[in-house]
Amino acid sequence: MAYRRWRADRLARHPAWIAAPMAPDALTIPADAGEEGTLRDAQSGPVFSLDPGDGRLHMRYSARQRNLVWRDDPLAREAAAALLDLFSAGDDHILGFRLGPGEGVLSNNVPHRRDGFRDDPCRPCLILRARYCDRVDAA
Repeated sequence: MAYRRWRADRLARHPAWIAAPMAPDALTIPADAGEEGTLRDAQSGPVFSLDPGDGRLHMRYSARQRNLVWRDDPLAREAAAALLDLFSAGDDHILGFRLGPGEGVLSNNVPHRRDGFRDDPCRPCLILRARYCDRVDAA
């Protein structure tokens, strides 16, 4: 409990660590070049943004250490390290769930991770992932 409070206090003392990931060029996913040319151009954008229509928070974050380029300034690097620390530490707000046969997850882009698993050769696992621009509406 003391560690969680320390992390929250640390973030509260550095509100710029919240502002830095909201910069329009805070995080860039580099271009993906295949044998036949560019498959995807580089994509820069904020990590956190607010939907202008309803004010809801949108997150575009990954803890991956490769295939991502954070804005090259000290504040952005500090904010990235603070976010990695926050999301990698275990606490009461991190849920664990093991998918069973026929189960899936439908959610907005919440911080998540995927751990390794052993596949049963007799019943191989099939995981489908889709990305949409619109939020999942609970209604």
